[in-house]
Amino acid sequence: MRRTTRLRKLRIATCVHLRRLRGDVASLASATTVRELETTMSYVTIQLLNLWANFVRAYFLSCMLGARRESGPRIAVMHPGLTYHNALGIAVHVFRPAAMPMGGGRWDRRDEPRWHETRWILTLAANETFSNVGDIHAALSTGTRVFIDLPVFRNYFAHRNEQTRVAACNLALLNSIPMNPRPSRILLTRPLGRPQSLIEDWIDEVAFTVEYMCH
Repeated sequence: MRRTTRLRKLRIATCVHLRRLRGDVASLASATTVRELETTMSYVTIQLLNLWANFVRAYFLSCMLGARRESGPRIAVMHPGLTYHNALGIAVHVFRPAAMPMGGGRWDRRDEPRWHETRWILTLAANETFSNVGDIHAALSTGTRVFIDLPVFRNYFAHRNEQTRVAACNLALLNSIPMNPRPSRILLTRPLGRPQSLIEDWIDEVAFTVEYMCH
């Protein structure tokens, strides 16, 4: 995703991808083979975290550009009018103070913050005195566990070893789900009192957060 002058565009693009991931989950029938289930859930989980990280990155850069919120006003920041590379450099130096740009002022992607971790957008918004910093805090303070637990499940699907499996399975009870030796089954189980699976809840919670941050 790229930075934009209107957060509405960023919100729409992100939600289109979220709906596609929801469709992938919905396509899993009870008769699906284990192989198909594991392949689909691996894809959905990894893509959901990537999508959130890419949204936050584009969101920060858009805010630094003074993007217009869906509710109307433009976002005011401490250092307006920065180039793309200079704006990104601010984020890099919060994460890695000693990092240096490459040729042409470009930054190595490995030096950028771990965008999926909510603390970085909160820190950057506070440091740059974003005029919508209160809404960002509110959007990320709903109590959802998706931004804490999703990276753990992503690590399992990306690396698939006993350590990552146990880490993911240990989160079942924290999400009101009975223990299960398969992380994919945990994600496809409905938490106690919920009408849909955990992964569907998480997709919806990411969508809500995106909409709140862009409004």
